[in-house]
Amino acid sequence: MEIIDTLNLIRSTSLLRKNYANFVNKSLSNTDITLSEFAYLKEVVNCDGIAQDELIRNLSIDKAAATRIAQSLEKKEIIQRIRNENNKRFFNVFLTDEGHKYAEFIKQTLSDFYNVLNNEVSSSDMKTFMTIFKKINSNFEE
Repeated sequence: MEIIDTLNLIRSTSLLRKNYANFVNKSLSNTDITLSEFAYLKEVVNCDGIAQDELIRNLSIDKAAATRIAQSLEKKEIIQRIRNENNKRFFNVFLTDEGHKYAEFIKQTLSDFYNVLNNEVSSSDMKTFMTIFKKINSNFEE
C-alpha cells in the first residue's frame, strides 16, 4: 500500500468518526447528555450490568475519564454503579429507571445512523467492511 493510500484510509476513518459525532450530537441537542455520556450509555444499554473495566476497554478510555462520566450519569440518576460481589474493587454499571428511558433513544439514534450509512452501501458490503476493519484493528491489539 502506498503512503497516499494510507493517508486516505486515515482521513476516511477520521471523517467517518467526525460524521458520527456530528450526527449523534445533533440527536443529543434536546437532551442533557453529552457525546461521551452517550458512548458510555450505549455500552450499558447493550449490556446492562457491564463491568466498568469492560466499558473502559470497549470505549478505549482511561479509568479517570470513565469515573468522571459515570459520576455525571449517576448525578443525573441515569446509571447506578454497584460494587462487584466477587471483587469489591470493581463496579458493575446498571441503568436506572431514568436510564431505561434513554435506552430506546440510544437504539433509535444508532439505527438512524446505520440507515444513513446504508443509503449508498449494501448490507453485505457493510459486513465486508466490518470484517476488514476488524482485521486491520486486530493488527494493533496487544
